[in-house]
This record gives sequence, C-alpha cells and structure tokens, in this order.
Amino acid sequence: KTEVTVKMVHQSKRNITANLYANQIKRALTERIPGVKFTASETSIAGGTNDAPIQVIISSTKTDLLLKEAQKIEASVAKIPGITDAKLSYEEGNPELKVQINKERMAELGLSLELVGATLQNAFNGNQDSKFKAGEYEYNINVMMDAFNRRNVEDVLHLNFVNRQGQSIELKQFAQVVTSTGASELRRAERIPSITFSAKVIGRSEGTVGTEIQQTIKDLNLPADISIAYDGNMKNQADAFGSLGLALLASIVLVYLIMVALYDSYVYPFVVLFSIPVALIGALLALALTQNSLNI
Repeated sequence: KTEVTVKMVHQSKRNITANLYANQIKRALTERIPGVKFTASETSIAGGTNDAPIQVIISSTKTDLLLKEAQKIEASVAKIPGITDAKLSYEEGNPELKVQINKERMAELGLSLELVGATLQNAFNGNQDSKFKAGEYEYNINVMMDAFNRRNVEDVLHLNFVNRQGQSIELKQFAQVVTSTGASELRRAERIPSITFSAKVIGRSEGTVGTEIQQTIKDLNLPADISIAYDGNMKNQADAFGSLGLALLASIVLVYLIMVALYDSYVYPFVVLFSIPVALIGALLALALTQNSLNI
C-alpha cells in the first residue's frame, strides 16, 4: 500500500477541478496497471483525505434483509450521473454453518436452548474448565469434538444431545443446518446492525445529486423494517441550510422591528420587506447565469 500526494497549481492556471482531475488520474492508472486497486480523493485543510461526501446509513434488525436492500440501494444509486467510487461497508466473510432451530420441536424433545447452545459451543469452540498443573505452572485443557467429526453438514446434524430424561437426541431431529457466509465485520448505528453506502460526486453539485439520491431511495419502496439515515456532506448541508433558514427568519424579524421604530408604524415596513422575494429571484438568477451553487 502506498500513497502519493499531488499538489496542483492555482485555480487561475488550470481549467479542471481537483476532484475531476483525481478521477481522471485514477481511471488512467487503472487502465495502465491492472491488478492494482486505486482510490483518489481531495486532501483536506488538515492534511488528511476527505471522507466520502455521500453517505447513506441503512439499518435493520434483520441482517439478511439488510444486506439484500443495501445491495438494491447500491445498484440504483450508482446509476445516478456524477456518482463514482460507490461501495458498501459490508464485506463478504468466511463460509460458515448456520443452525436453524425449531424451538417447538426442541421443547417437545425435552431440550432447552441453553443446553443446545452450550453443547454446540463445547463441540466447536471447546471447553477449558479443566486445568493441568505441572509444578508451579498451570495449563488449560481444551476439550472439543475431534476435527474428523465436524467436517461437513452431515457431521453437525448427527451431533448428540442428552435431554432431561437421559435420552440421546440428534441435532437433525429438531434443527436444520445450512451453509452460508458470515460477515467479516458487523457495524452498528444507534445499536442497530447497519451498512453504510458511500460514494463521491464528480462533475455535478453534491446538493443536486443528494436530492436525486433521496428520491431514488424513496422510489424503491423499502420495507418498513429498513430505516435510512443520511450522513457526510448530505447531513452537513441539511444542518447548514436549516441554520441559514433560522438566521434568515431572525434577520427579517429584527429588521422589521428596527423599521417599526424608524417609521413609527407597523404597516410601512411591510412595503420594504415585500421586496425580498423579488430580490431572491434576481439572486438565484445571477447564481444560475454564473454557474455557482448556493452554499455557506
């Protein structure tokens, strides 16, 4: 892994933005040097690289549903013009065996969830309750099922449990064992399992792309078990424009109160304040003509 920092000339001496140049360099390097993964991002004022401006946190208590819907969101949002480097925080983990227990059948056979869980843990993780002492030293004795007896699904299905009546019960009599892939990392947001979709924006304003992302996710009609939260610059923009709105409202009220004192009237100041919508139209038109965005 290596990192290269590129210092660009002043904006007046170039006709390309930093993020667009970074994307071009990344694409060129990927084409010329296969087998290497490249990422490019602008450097912040503090010297580190900026986080992905687009961050969507998808949360659900149902992990299988969470992954399915997160992949659906990624596929839809990645098609929006300007989106690049789209990815999910979820990574495929190692293959695993998942035991799906029929609790009613388990109770009928005189077994409890605690007994089944403890037996499975002892069989595959081992039990270190026993110690071996040799002089002043003490060693753990790990008792677990032999590797020969836990190589495949059939071996696991034949695992024996002893119920309260002393009867031997096999796992296959009250459970199913399926192969699956476990996540290598489980992240949580507000103590709920979550997956973060992140992306960068090239060639378009983040505000416009953010609005399209919200509409795209809304059109997907996600299940009620899925909750969506926005982070990164999308959250910052929402907070910033909320503060700007309050500041604008407060300024109008304060200016009105000042004019009431100056004109000694509660009606005349409204004549002046009614010019604000007209001024707003001209300001937005000027921003559009100069191709600038409305920001802090």
